[in-house]
Amino acid sequence: MRRHPVRRATRVALCAVLLLATTGTARAQLAVFDGDPTDGVTGVPFSMLPGLPLVLPGPDGKYGTQDDVLDTDLSGDIDVVIRTGGTFTGGAIPAPHASVAGAPAVAPGGLRIGVGDEATFQVILSDGLPPSLYGNAILDHDLDLRGTLVFAYGDLDGDGFIGPRAADGDDDLQIERQEVLAPVGRTVGALSGGVAAGTIATSVGAPASVGGLGVVLSAGVATGSHAYLFEDGPWISTMAPAMFPLEQAKIVGGEPGQANPDPLGIVDLELSDSSLYIPATNAPTLGSAYAIPLDGSSPTVDLLRSETGDATRAVFVAPLDRATFVATAQRRVVPSVDENGARALAEHVTQLTLPCDGDTSHASLALMPADLTANPADPPPGGLTVVLQASPLLRIASPDTDGDPSREEIAFADASWVRVEIDDAGQPLIEPALQHVFVLRDGVPVEVLGVELQSATVGAPSVSRTKLVLDSVPSRDRLVVEATFTADPALDLAALPFALRVSDASGTIFERFLPAGTLVPNADGRVFRFHDRAGSGSPKLAHLSIRRSLDDPTQHKLQLRVRRLDAGARTPAVPSIRLEIAAATLGLRSDVACVAGAHRAVCATP
Repeated sequence: MRRHPVRRATRVALCAVLLLATTGTARAQLAVFDGDPTDGVTGVPFSMLPGLPLVLPGPDGKYGTQDDVLDTDLSGDIDVVIRTGGTFTGGAIPAPHASVAGAPAVAPGGLRIGVGDEATFQVILSDGLPPSLYGNAILDHDLDLRGTLVFAYGDLDGDGFIGPRAADGDDDLQIERQEVLAPVGRTVGALSGGVAAGTIATSVGAPASVGGLGVVLSAGVATGSHAYLFEDGPWISTMAPAMFPLEQAKIVGGEPGQANPDPLGIVDLELSDSSLYIPATNAPTLGSAYAIPLDGSSPTVDLLRSETGDATRAVFVAPLDRATFVATAQRRVVPSVDENGARALAEHVTQLTLPCDGDTSHASLALMPADLTANPADPPPGGLTVVLQASPLLRIASPDTDGDPSREEIAFADASWVRVEIDDAGQPLIEPALQHVFVLRDGVPVEVLGVELQSATVGAPSVSRTKLVLDSVPSRDRLVVEATFTADPALDLAALPFALRVSDASGTIFERFLPAGTLVPNADGRVFRFHDRAGSGSPKLAHLSIRRSLDDPTQHKLQLRVRRLDAGARTPAVPSIRLEIAAATLGLRSDVACVAGAHRAVCATP
C-alpha cells in the first residue's frame, strides 16, 4: 500500500468497534444493492453518487485525467441517507431540514477538547424505492458493524451551496473548493440494525447575529464481507461534493511499513487534495452537479447550523485575498464580519514576519471578537473590551487613540472586526528579534501574536581599512574601521536611529545604537558626525562620520575610530571581522579577512 504522509489532508481514527466483526454477508445478497448498476466483469456494484452518472478514474486510477470513464446511461440510486437531530425511530425516513435556520445548532468545539458541544446524526440504509423520495429504511442486520464515515462541510461563502458552481464565476472558485477540501467536521460510526447513530463536532462556526454557519452532513458506508475493515466491498454514499477514491486500500492506511492496515491499532483515513475528484465547473456533463444546496432539496444529506456563543477574547486574523487564495486542506478559513458589518473570510494568525524598516512597510491585520476555538463570535451583553500591548521594538500604528504606540484599548459592540496595523518601533536591527503583541482582557493575556522582526535588506559595504589593536592595558585597546557603501541619498541619517556593530567569531567587539537626531549633519547635509561624550571609564567613540560623495550622492564613506575599548581576551589569531550597519531601510553587512599584525595588533586588512 502506497502512503503519502506529506500530502495527507484528512486523518480520522476509526473506532475499535469497526474491527470486531468476523463474518459478513455476500454482496449479491445485500438488499441495499437491489437494482444497483453492477460491473459486468467483477459482479460488484459500482460506487456512485445518488442521482449522478457513473464516473470511474480509468486505468491510471486517478480522477481528472484523460482516461476517466463517464457513463451517462447509468445513474446512482439512494442507498443511504443521513439525518440530523436524532428524530428517526423507525418507519418512514424523515425529510431533511429545509433551511439552516431550522436545522439543529451546534457550538464549535466538541467533547474531545471540552469546548462547545456536538450534534446527533443517524446514517440510515435505504432501498431507494418509492413511494418515499428517500426510499424505505433497511433495518436488518446484514451490515452490522460496518463502518460509516461522516463529514461536515461548511458554506464558507454563504451562497447556499457546498462546492464549486459555474453560476458563481471564477472569483469564488477557490473558496468553494476550500469548502470541499477542508471539512469543518468529521467522525466515524458503526451500523447496527441498518442505522449508525452518533454525534459530530464542528471546528468552524459563525456568530448567531449573522445566522451561524450553514453545514451539510454527508456520509459513506463500507459494505465488504471480510472483516476487519471490509475492504472487499464498494462504498455506498449519500450525496457528496467530491468523489473519493474507489478502492479502500487507497484511503485506509495502517502503520508505516505494513502491507495492510493493523486491525488492532488506530487506522487512518488518508485523503490528499489531488485524490478527490471535484469536476470543473465548465465540464459539459457534470459541471456544477456535485454542488450541494442547503435548502433541503438534496434528499440524502441533512443540515446543521454551527453557531458560536459569546466571545471570550479577541484574535488576530488575516482577511482573505480572493485574488491570490489557493484552497488546500491544510488551511482553516473562518466566516467573519468585517468592519462594515458584511460577511468576510479570514484566517487566524498567531505569528508573522515583519521587516524592521521604519515607516516603509507594516503588517495589516484584523482583530475580531472570538470564542475559545478562534471562531468569530458576538460579544457578551455589555460588549467586549481588550487591550493590545506591544513589545518594545513594536508599535501599534493604527488605531492609536491615546498617543501611546505600545498600547491600545479596543472595544467591540458587535461581531465586526477592527483593522489593526503593526509596525516596528523604528529602532534599527542588526539581527532578527522576536517580539509580541499581547491581547489582554481584564489584564489577563487571552491571545498573543508573535512577530519576528527582520533586519533591513542586507547589502555589502566595501571595507577598505580595519584594524583592531590590543594593548598591554585592556582599557587602551582600540579599533579603526573605514568602509564605503551605497545608499539612497534621500535617506536622512540625521532623522533616523542608527545601529552599528563590529564583531568576530568570539562575539561583539563594539556595538552602538544611536537614537534619531544623534548624527549631526553639516551645513549642506552631506556629512553626518557623532562624537562620544562618554566618561573616562567608558568606551569612547572618538569619531564616527558618514560622508556622502559630492559626485555620486549614492556613495557613502564611513569612518569609525574607537579607543578605550577593552576588546576582551582576544588573541592575534582572529580570522575575520564583521561590520554591520542598520538604519531604516539600510542594512549592510561585510566580513573582512584579517592578517595578524606584529606586537599587539590582533587584525588588520592588508
